[in-house]
Parts: sequence; structure tokens; C-alpha cells
Amino acid sequence: MTRHEDRQLVLLAGIPATGKTFFGQWLAEHEGFLHVDIEAPGQMQHFGLAEVWHATFANEDVSRLVAALRALGPRVLLDWGFPPECLHLVEDLKERGVQLWWFNAQRGIAREEFIKRGTGHVADFDHQMDEIEMLREDIDEAFKPHVLTVLSADGRRMAPAEIWQQVSSHAA
Repeated sequence: MTRHEDRQLVLLAGIPATGKTFFGQWLAEHEGFLHVDIEAPGQMQHFGLAEVWHATFANEDVSRLVAALRALGPRVLLDWGFPPECLHLVEDLKERGVQLWWFNAQRGIAREEFIKRGTGHVADFDHQMDEIEMLREDIDEAFKPHVLTVLSADGRRMAPAEIWQQVSSHAA
């Protein structure tokens, strides 16, 4: 994805507590993206996407969702820590021109960040990580080469401007 492209539709996913939402908010503020956080209460209704979102799962078809997201503006970031069993939908998004990015981190480091954040149950984190690890090769294949380790083994978090530099230097 480069700055001079007319339209950018990005799906940002990854390990829980790696900073997806923070980066999405940063992109909205600094790079003019519309940040749609699937997991934030009311976001899908706010952007008029609730019906098409539910239809995507009912029909197993992402085409209406992609069209609705593109209609929101020229630069849209969809922030979704998807359940791994939905990987087929993520792959369909990629086939329809959505650029995929995966935020990566070691499980233990991300778990510590999740606990510090205090926004969910650790058992939910562990469950999601177990599912991610079971499908890890498939997830890596779907997202390659757009996998960034944004939370290092020593707990250092990659700065949003540094992440943007990596993201913006890759073509879709």
C-alpha cells in the first residue's frame, strides 16, 4: 500500500493486545483513514454496516461487505481480531482486494499486555491464542508478507509511525 494509491482498504488483525485498535486510531488521526473497529460496541451500527456484517456470516459472502466498506471512503481500515474459524472470510476479503496485515507477538508477552490492559478475561485470551496456534500456518500463509512483530520479546512496542512506515512501503 502506498500513499499515492487512490483507494486503500485494509484489514488489520493479529494477536490480542498487540495494539491494533491504537494503531487504527493513530491512522485515523494522522493519515486520514476511517477506522472501523468491528469489536467496539456500536461501531457497525454507527457506520451503517451492521446488516451487511450479519449477512456476510449468514451467506458466507464478503462481496457486499467489501462494497459497503469501499463506499465509506477512499481510505478505510477494518480492525478485526477475527476468530480463527473465520479465516476463510479473511481470505475472501484478500481475494477482493483488501490488504491484510497481521500484528504479531509472542504469546506470553501479549498475554502480559492483555492482563495490563484489563479489558477482558484472560481465559478468553488463552482460548483465542489456542485457536490461533492451531491454525498458525494457515494464518501466516494468508497474511504473508504482511506480518509485523509489533510487540517484541522484551515488551517494546513498535511506534505507530514506525508501523505506518512498514505498511505504507508495501504495495497491496
